Formats: sequence, C-alpha cells, structure tokens
Amino acid sequence: MSSFSGILILMIVIAILIIVISIIVYNRRLDKITKGEIHDTHNPVPEPKTTANVLYKTILIVITAVSFISISTMSGMLMSLSNSVNNLENTQNSLNYELSSLRTMLEEQSSIIASSDWTLENTDYDAMTADIAYTVSLKTYSDDTEVTMYVNGNTIPLQKNAQTPGTYSGTFKAGFFDSLMNAKLVIKTAGISSTENTDLAESLAWDFFPFPAMSSHFNSNRQADGSIKYDGGYTLIFEDKNTYMNTQMPGIDKVTVTYLTSGRELKTTDITKEALSGEEITLEQGLDVDDYLAGRFEITLDNGYRLIDTTVMVFESGIDTQSLSGTYIIDPDGNKVWENPKY
Repeated sequence: MSSFSGILILMIVIAILIIVISIIVYNRRLDKITKGEIHDTHNPVPEPKTTANVLYKTILIVITAVSFISISTMSGMLMSLSNSVNNLENTQNSLNYELSSLRTMLEEQSSIIASSDWTLENTDYDAMTADIAYTVSLKTYSDDTEVTMYVNGNTIPLQKNAQTPGTYSGTFKAGFFDSLMNAKLVIKTAGISSTENTDLAESLAWDFFPFPAMSSHFNSNRQADGSIKYDGGYTLIFEDKNTYMNTQMPGIDKVTVTYLTSGRELKTTDITKEALSGEEITLEQGLDVDDYLAGRFEITLDNGYRLIDTTVMVFESGIDTQSLSGTYIIDPDGNKVWENPKY
C-alpha cells in the first residue's frame, strides 16, 4: 500500500507540473500571436483544459491498472498468509499431539504401576449402587509393600495376591452418582509413600443409564430479514449395555424433544417410536429461531428416573455451545441427583 500511495502522489505532482507548464506555454504563445510575432496556427499549443482532461483520464487509467495489480498482489499475499497460518496450526496440533504422547509416555515410565483393571459387580438399581473390584500390578514392590485406595473420603486397603506377586486387589461399593475421578492410590514401601492416579471412570452413571449418542447433519444460514433458515436431521443411538455389563438396565418408557432458542421453549414433540427404532428425525420446521436452536431430550425410564440431555443443533458463530449444553438425571421425586460436570 505504501508503494501504491507513493506512485499515486508522484503522478499527481507530475500532472500538476504538466498542467502549470502547459498554461505558461499557452499564455506565452497567445502573447506572441497578439504582438504579431508569429502567424502560424496550424499546430496550436493545446489548451490547458484539454491537457488537464487528457492527464485526468491518463491518471485514472494508471490508477486503475496499479490498483488492479496491487489488489492482485495483496490477494496473493493474503492467500499465502492464510496457507501459512493453516500450516502453523497443523504444525501446532501435531506438536501438541506429540507433546501429549511424550507426556503420557513419561508418566507411564515414571509410574510404578504396571497395569490396573476394574470390573462392576452386584448392580443394585433399587439402591443405585454397584461393587467395584479393583486390581493393580506394580513394577517394583517388596514384602512390606502396602497399597491403599482413597476415593470419596473412603479408605480401601488392597490385599496382596499370593498367586501373583506384585498384584493387589480390593472391592468397594460405589453409588451410580458418585464422582470417582479423583480416586488415588497410595503405595508405601519401606516407609516411603508415593501417590498414583487411578483409571476409574469419573461416574458410574454412564455405565448404568441409557444415554444416547447422536448421528446428525445440520445446515443453517442467516436470511436478509434476520431470520435463520435451517434444515437437517438426526438419529438417536442407544447402546445395549446389558450385553457386557451383565445387568438388567431399566427400559425406556418415553422419549421427547423440546426445541429451545435463547431460553425460550418453542415446541415439544414425542419421538419415542423414532428414537427406539433408530429412525432419522427431521428438524422441526417453522420455528422462531434466534441465534441458535437446541434440542432438550427427555428420556423417561420405566423405574421413574429421567435423563435430560440438551444439545445445540444450529447456531451462529460466536455462540458458546458448551454453556448451552448439559446432561443430568432426575429421580422419581423430581430431584436432580446427577449432572455431568462442565470443564
């Protein structure tokens, strides 16, 4: 842009000089003709306004040409810059992945845990509890090694496995709605203690309730009148967890979706048949949508519990979809007994 401005200023200065010189030459020629010093008028000096007009058109042509060249150059530079930014983002993502892998590898190498495993037993849907059988194998250990698990304020000593040296196990009861993500193992050998994280699930609710996954395709665009035009559809997918959890999960009695926008409820529809059969559900049309369209899915189980899951389907850029989404469970008495934490 600076070079373009310099060229433009230089052209204007030159044009002014040419016009001034043209006026001076023209006036001198008129003086000579008036005094009778010259009589040949077959090749007259152009009038100043003619010169100015020609220079004006010439300057416009040059400015147009220079502008086109400058815009083309800037467009190429912007494309090159955009590609460079994309390459930098890809490189950064690759580096982040490598750093994460390296960090995980270093943590595994520095950890004294060789492997760990846990299973669920004695599921009780009346008490909403299950037993967790936890087993851990250590890389280094001795005869006096003690392993203790701390979870939800409880202390669970793990017993040494006589058949498998270095392996310790224990069982404890946990509620479906307990938070287990901060469980710790304290390993004490020769009076020296070390603390390790566990790989327990953050909550058992995910294992014992039929939370749906969603397969979807949505499109939207803002219209000239400010409204949002949208279309698309979605399919709810319920995983059969009974096949590997060795339990009998409560059945689904009813599924509804309530469409929301800017805190307003737009319409509630019963989608039980489509949800349980895996049919695609077309987005409700004709809704008065503001900056986003969300679906609040309510899944009522035959034991009276309700799963509430809110998902943003259509939204404008800049909308914080995470703050608008959420998952929680309500018991038969209407109390919220569990909510998926937001990070």
